[in-house]
Amino acid sequence: MSHRIRLLIWLLVISPGFWWPVTQPGNLVKEWVQSPAYFRSSFANRINGPYLDRLRDMQWGGWLIHRNSLLPKLVYSYPMLLINEFIELVEFAQPRMFFVTGDGSNFSPPSLQPIPVVLFPFWFIGLLNHIKTKHWSEFVLLFIFTSIAYLIGQKNLAFLLPVLVIYLRWASQGLDSLSTHKNIATAAVSFYSLYAALGSVWFGFR
Repeated sequence: MSHRIRLLIWLLVISPGFWWPVTQPGNLVKEWVQSPAYFRSSFANRINGPYLDRLRDMQWGGWLIHRNSLLPKLVYSYPMLLINEFIELVEFAQPRMFFVTGDGSNFSPPSLQPIPVVLFPFWFIGLLNHIKTKHWSEFVLLFIFTSIAYLIGQKNLAFLLPVLVIYLRWASQGLDSLSTHKNIATAAVSFYSLYAALGSVWFGFR
């Protein structure tokens, strides 16, 4: 087993955002079983949303006062609809949710970061390394798992756990890429992460 794999496993163990959901297998299964219902609800909300109503009005000659104005035609258009949906898709993978705020659900450890925020610089280094070396496979996986959660309409770790694992893999690679003081950095990250994990247990049983 390589050092990077061992490091990744260690970061998984000490990241509350990973072991908090996996210690709730019953709740995870319940969420996954409800995926079809979540998808139908999400699809219906998008089809019947106010933005599409406005777009249809513009398309079919409604909204008479504004239909000849340039700004409404730009704001309420199919290209803008695609841009808005893409922005919403990206929000499902935003690092802030994984490193700072959590998802606000029962699958996110209360009052703590799912991934300890001290790992964010190493995540960024790992991300840059993947871009430089053109290792696109993990970006494809990131897109697939993010898209699944987006289509289901559930921004929580029950469906975004694979994204969290990918982010931890990048963080482990960024940490492992340090040429000097690697052991010191690993020890510091481990100390903080263990502190966060113990704090998660404390908040969970209060």
